[in-house]
Amino acid sequence: MTQQHFRENRTRTLALVLILTMGGIIVWEFSSHHETPLDAMRKKGYPVTLAELNAWYKPVPEAQNNARFYEEAFALPVLRNLEEIPWLERGRALFVEDRKELSELLVTNQLALRLLHSAQATNRCRYSEDLNKLLSAYQNPGFRVLNGVRLLAIEALLHAADGDSQQATSSFLAAGTLADSFAEEPSVISQILRGACWRVLVRRLEHGIALTQMTEEQLASLQRMVAQAERPEALLRGLVGEQAMGIAAFADAFNVMEYARQPASLSVRLKDSLLIGLSKTTGAFERDRKFYLDCIEKSVAAASLPFPERLKLGLQIPNPRAAPRYSMMTAILLPKLAELFASEADTTARLRSAQMALAVERFRRRHEGRLPARLEELVPDYCKAVPVDLFDGKQLRFRTFASGYVIYSIGPDGRDDDGAEPDPNNSQAPHDIGFKVEWDEPL
Repeated sequence: MTQQHFRENRTRTLALVLILTMGGIIVWEFSSHHETPLDAMRKKGYPVTLAELNAWYKPVPEAQNNARFYEEAFALPVLRNLEEIPWLERGRALFVEDRKELSELLVTNQLALRLLHSAQATNRCRYSEDLNKLLSAYQNPGFRVLNGVRLLAIEALLHAADGDSQQATSSFLAAGTLADSFAEEPSVISQILRGACWRVLVRRLEHGIALTQMTEEQLASLQRMVAQAERPEALLRGLVGEQAMGIAAFADAFNVMEYARQPASLSVRLKDSLLIGLSKTTGAFERDRKFYLDCIEKSVAAASLPFPERLKLGLQIPNPRAAPRYSMMTAILLPKLAELFASEADTTARLRSAQMALAVERFRRRHEGRLPARLEELVPDYCKAVPVDLFDGKQLRFRTFASGYVIYSIGPDGRDDDGAEPDPNNSQAPHDIGFKVEWDEPL
């Protein structure tokens, strides 16, 4: 009798939970949500649905679309598995063994290189993902773009080591075109990977300049490439796209959770369905949604500002861990936005330093190897103005030493460490963010 009574109570309890869950879902689905922030986004011309997002990512005529070459290259298995080569750094000569290994790598990826070089310099690009479909919107060719940039940069260094500055420049320019093929991509992961591509490329430029003597025209073309890479609107596009995908994800929470937890057993799927229903019943789901949208709205506002206000506001955006309890969707969807702004600032500082280093190199070509005493000497013949260090609002620093020079930003710690480079064995060691050029022989 007791067991039967227990089973009856358990059955009634489960039935009540299911009724409340379904009731909560129905109430949540048909209740009027406060869409004022979304209406405000629409007034700014930003998409808030997947259909609007797909239309916002403008199509490119097939004959002008670089993605047709890139996606064909990305389908090749050799390019998919390419990893960064850790010892390929500035200041290290390419020995016979190095050249042999790198040459074999290029031969293996010969078809991919031919395709990557086929892209047009105008760089109109629209990748083929269908943003009308939520789960496909979270998939993009990002890591293959990064591998392609690595491959082209290796090719550039080999040409530089062989003294072929023209071919080295061509490979660097192709790598820059590929890196910026993501500039219009409306997703955060694409913009994160775009920054990673440019950080790789700047490191390789440091090495390439030391390996060969480029003409002033070649240096000027690389300087234009680096200057154009600073695209503050790119992060804004990524965040706006992230918001539209997030809104759609909250509306399709079960499939998103199932996708995030693959492979999911039947019991896990049933548990997730019950949790979503309960969270809607208790109001936790709406609190989760509001926190997510508030964070994205703040990040869009920050990304609309110039530096240094952009960075200051971006660093104040809450971490996903600050979300209300039981915020299941925020835990899955929301990136660490403050870290995203910090990473963008790091990349921008490197680009600005590289731009000025290339200007200095052009100056040296015209002045028989002499370095400028101050960066202001480069204006207006080699640059329009000396870029600002976005971390303190002052000009970038310029320091010479016996066998070269460094142009640098003081970085996020706000301290001038004389252009010191990061210590690979001590991440806490003081350092700046810069571009260093050095030669075997003292100046």
